[in-house]
Amino acid sequence: MPSSFSIPLNTSEEAQVKRGMLELEGALITQMIYDRDGSDGNFFPYYINPSLNSNIKGKIFTDTLTKDSDEANSFVTKSYIDTLNQANLVYKKGVNPECENGFPLLKKWDVLECKGEATSECPQGTSCKTQANWIEEATCLNTSKDDCSNYPLDCKAKTWSEVICVIK
Repeated sequence: MPSSFSIPLNTSEEAQVKRGMLELEGALITQMIYDRDGSDGNFFPYYINPSLNSNIKGKIFTDTLTKDSDEANSFVTKSYIDTLNQANLVYKKGVNPECENGFPLLKKWDVLECKGEATSECPQGTSCKTQANWIEEATCLNTSKDDCSNYPLDCKAKTWSEVICVIK
């Protein structure tokens, strides 16, 4: 190439613009992918960081269903839940009801009150209550010093009264 010709992509540390599509026949190795949609100057609100958190607008689609035999950190797909017909779901009520021949889809946790220890800043000590709700894990979330929340950071509900089971 003539020396005055600037190739679209080079190894410099300067920002570069390539007009049109970029097609790779090998792997893309990157620390961050930014999306210009909604950007204002140097701020890019949407990004994908493969090794940390990502911020996307819209949805992520997959053709692969997540099953209970997949790894625990797999994405749960709506299609997986949609394929569970009513005959496969069982509702149970009681003290810590279990799912025989299946697994829990949701538990309704009981309220747990965690009492904090008294300190010089909070002579009375404090307490918090977990939520009684259909959630994955019921915890006390507020831990700021400003409101004297000195209860244990691991305040998690330990009992549940209802469960929806998926029967295999």
